[in-house]
Amino acid sequence: MAELTVALRLDARGNASVVLKNVDKALGLPPPPEAEPLILMPENLDAVLAYYACQTQWQRNDYTGRLRGLDYAGCRAAVAGARLKWREVFDGLRVIEMEVLRVSAEDAG
Repeated sequence: MAELTVALRLDARGNASVVLKNVDKALGLPPPPEAEPLILMPENLDAVLAYYACQTQWQRNDYTGRLRGLDYAGCRAAVAGARLKWREVFDGLRVIEMEVLRVSAEDAG
């Protein structure tokens, strides 16, 4: 599995943003066309960290093998282990999960 690169970028005003590189490789996904680094707004950092903590909690359809969604009980434990607050990250985690499922469904045809 490829290594995920996380970098902090400061703009001229001193505003910080997190830049993630190799996200597609780290997740085992094909690279997007003309892939550019993902720029993460600071207010979304905890939700993304929660998502990465939950990577082993994906459920798959037994017949098709397609992603079905995250196991929230397992995610809750993983989020607690990452020292994040479930209530603060759950909505953002769901947004990320829904987008992953949408892209996965598109790729499956």
